Amino acid sequence: KEKVGKQFAWLTEHVETKLDEVIQDIVQQYGFNIVLNRTIQETRAVLYVDEEFDITLEVINRLDKMLPDLKLPQIE
Repeated sequence: KEKVGKQFAWLTEHVETKLDEVIQDIVQQYGFNIVLNRTIQETRAVLYVDEEFDITLEVINRLDKMLPDLKLPQIE
């Protein structure tokens, strides 16, 4: 159980780091000054967004290219 927890923690940190890189690239490319997370619904922080500005699919596609063979690390 502990091994799986460590693998999950490593994987989460690795993906989040790459995700931040992808988002930063897109922000610079398009000149955005804010990126909102639409999936956090508890706060209802985003009430409406024009789909033209939704970068979700672009982020996913770029992340897939950065991490095509993502595997769990061997942890002792």
